Amino acid sequence: MAERTPYVPGATEARLATLCSYASTFEALLELPQAKIGQLVEHRRQVVRATLADLQVAVDSLLTLAPGVKADVRAAIGALAAVLSSRGGARPRSPQEQKRLADASAELEARLATTLSRSGPRVERSVLAARRRYQHAADALHAEMKVAAACRRLTAGYRGRALVQRKRELAERLRSLNQQLEKQRALLAEQRERSAALWRALDAELRESVEEVGAALTRLLA
Repeated sequence: MAERTPYVPGATEARLATLCSYASTFEALLELPQAKIGQLVEHRRQVVRATLADLQVAVDSLLTLAPGVKADVRAAIGALAAVLSSRGGARPRSPQEQKRLADASAELEARLATTLSRSGPRVERSVLAARRRYQHAADALHAEMKVAAACRRLTAGYRGRALVQRKRELAERLRSLNQQLEKQRALLAEQRERSAALWRALDAELRESVEEVGAALTRLLA
């Protein structure tokens, strides 16, 4: 039985998933006080730092890598950890701080890509799993930090009833956007299933004739 190829979402579907995640995170954080938002972002930061530690251990375990390559990854991990530990690392208050975090993350991603390409065709599963955990945690942190900054910006200057009304208006806009995104994602999923059904029908239609040719070839080779 042929091994089933894992499904890989297309660029548009992946983008829709990201936008849906942003919208739902925005809705959730908008209802919280700033202090609580800060606690959530701080927790995300700690999770990323934990995955960085696990990633370092996994990369160090690769016997096929030269010490210099491991040192490069270690340096990139250290640089990102330093940014996360610095003042404002969890909740950057300026575009410059956000850029430092983005640059450090991009550098680590580049180092990881190079490292995995040099580790040979059979990369240890522990390394791939550690990388996935880090990427998932980092994506969540970036999203939450971006949304937290937007919440502060969009509600700045509002107090009391005005703040409540402002949040209600923003939440309504977010719900509308989320509904539009979910509709588009549903259309993509429907089209994907339709295409899969057409492929299965074609496969079944051609199976008999392919087997006939195969049988003739087998007789010829026997």
